Amino acid sequence: MNLSPSPADDWKARYSPEAIQKRKKRQIIRFGCLPAAAFVVLALVIAIATDDSRVPEVAKPTYHDPLKIGIDSVRALVAKPVPTANWKDWGEPETIDSTNLRYWVFYLKKANISMVVRTSTDTVEFADFERESALEYFQKKQQDHKELVEKQFSSLDGSHPRLTRLIKKAMNDPDSYEHDETVYWDMEDYLVVRTSFRGRNAFGGMVRNYVKAKVDFEGNVLEIIEEGP
Repeated sequence: MNLSPSPADDWKARYSPEAIQKRKKRQIIRFGCLPAAAFVVLALVIAIATDDSRVPEVAKPTYHDPLKIGIDSVRALVAKPVPTANWKDWGEPETIDSTNLRYWVFYLKKANISMVVRTSTDTVEFADFERESALEYFQKKQQDHKELVEKQFSSLDGSHPRLTRLIKKAMNDPDSYEHDETVYWDMEDYLVVRTSFRGRNAFGGMVRNYVKAKVDFEGNVLEIIEEGP
């Protein structure tokens, strides 16, 4: 038995006036939904764009500027001479405890400005509002410098590795090298390192010597300053 529709029935189902009218109605319904959907999406976009809770607030300054000097003007003082001409308006400088021979750390109360000045050049290295700003900068600078210095020396015996290699290279018998002591002087921009050691001389006897050198913070020996027994 053949249950397939006849060509005539198939034609009627597809192309009869009634079938065409049904397809038109379905298309109207389907495409008629598009404007409504587009309106909903547009409404959501506008709602999100106008939602004030989503707009990030502009960060407010965390410093107090009583004389209305401006943060840019204060930070522009860096690398310039100490602004002593401003003391009359900004107040007399109050030295902060962390000051040492190389740096002057002070606070100008009327202007609420603190600074770090390098005394060898009398130039400003740091300037900002708030009393603690300069102190925090200076303490971090000191800690970073301390760690940089400590990296130059062996954690086993305190010797300076590159200076030790240089000493051995100049010795009569490098294998006889014995480290005694290494001390250093921190010159801020470089170190002066003095190493005392013992080694065998040309006659086979053990003698004590020392070498004093200028080294940088990369561990390089820049100059032999002094040497002797």
